Amino acid sequence: MDMNDEGGKLSESPDRISDMPDSVIECILSRLPLQDMVRTSILSTNWRLHWTKVPELILNLQFFLHLLNYEPFRDYDDEEISEMSKNFKYVTTVSRMLLVHGEPIHKFFLLIPFRTLPPDVNLWIYSVSRKGVKRLTLHAYYNQFKVPSYVYHCTELKHFRLAGCELCPSQSFRGFSHLLNLEVAHAKVSGDAISTLISGCPLLERVSLDCIFGEWASVFTKSVSAPKLKQFLLQSLTFINVIFTRTPELTIVSYGYYDMDLLPTDIKLSNIVQFFGSVPKIEDITLSGNVLSEFGKHDVPERLLAPLGDLRSLTLIEMNICTPDNLLSAFCILKSSLHLHKLNILVESKLALSWRDAVDYLEAQQRAAPTSFSLKTVKIKELLGRPPEVLLIEILLSSCLMLEKMYLFGHHYITPDNDSKMLAIATRLRASTKAEIIYSRSSAFYSPFNFWCKQTWM
Repeated sequence: MDMNDEGGKLSESPDRISDMPDSVIECILSRLPLQDMVRTSILSTNWRLHWTKVPELILNLQFFLHLLNYEPFRDYDDEEISEMSKNFKYVTTVSRMLLVHGEPIHKFFLLIPFRTLPPDVNLWIYSVSRKGVKRLTLHAYYNQFKVPSYVYHCTELKHFRLAGCELCPSQSFRGFSHLLNLEVAHAKVSGDAISTLISGCPLLERVSLDCIFGEWASVFTKSVSAPKLKQFLLQSLTFINVIFTRTPELTIVSYGYYDMDLLPTDIKLSNIVQFFGSVPKIEDITLSGNVLSEFGKHDVPERLLAPLGDLRSLTLIEMNICTPDNLLSAFCILKSSLHLHKLNILVESKLALSWRDAVDYLEAQQRAAPTSFSLKTVKIKELLGRPPEVLLIEILLSSCLMLEKMYLFGHHYITPDNDSKMLAIATRLRASTKAEIIYSRSSAFYSPFNFWCKQTWM
């Protein structure tokens, strides 16, 4: 309020925010949590419908928990009543919001937190599918949510993310013509749906597959063909043999799996030469120790015939330094990389019955003709101070002429003697005069999932 000099009366200051163009107001609102964005409707008559013009609705865990904060059912002893109350509140709120929101919805994130799925969920997705959605995320918390058929008719879809869902497109489905990013996590996939999606999306640039199960995961060899694909991430519970065909732009790959017991004995696997031959432009690669083991079961050359001239970053997850097959594969990649600058290793900390063969291999590497690596930064986590680990560090120190920093992290169960041994490495001679060695002991177990999980689904 300003004081009027003539009459001594109070006059209203101009409402500069309300006078801004609608496009600016909607841009500001889109950066607020959904509950706060909707609250602006009570500011004035002019603001009542502003939020309905924002082309995105983010119904995530934060929004869901916000609804619960004001509900008395949290103190109920009857879990069934509590569950029904939560579902009713969520269903009623979301249904009302979609009913009022009449503008296009280009971005839609839907948390599905129900143990028993209400029919309203399919109606919500149907409504959004008819509003030009371009970014769609469906995250089911409990039972597998079967993606409804009309999702596959969202012709403008560019980013598609699924978690806890069942992917089962019809046989007539041929992909999304505008899709750029596909992420599927903890999902049941029937038939060859993922391969159909990848091959049927000509503009696809990024694929992330995490813990896929169902019919798709039971087929052990998968061909990946996508001419625009730049990034491919696969973390599977069981082995999936990936063969890259027609992926000339692929530069980032993360490839790993956990369960070796389900691997058929008669399956023919890609060897290290075939695998890297299919990704000639690779710049950043992450491999699990199990993949290194499979590579090591074939004839592993000292160097690849075609050097990895573009590779800049190498990450090895759960690498078993105490087994020669992991070391064979790792050194083949290192010696074939002309311009590799970053090396990250998460050591597998399981008890090794013997490391004699690994020690013999590493000592042979020390005696061989010196090899120069172009590494500038090295990080090794979960070290236990075992002889193969110490030898590997010594080889890297003596071979990296451009090394700037080496970070060593001891396992939280490392013995005091081995802890002292790792501290002593910091005083060792090194090929690079400017190399700095930093050692610290982990206070807690470092999970390999921290390497794979680069995004949040919340």
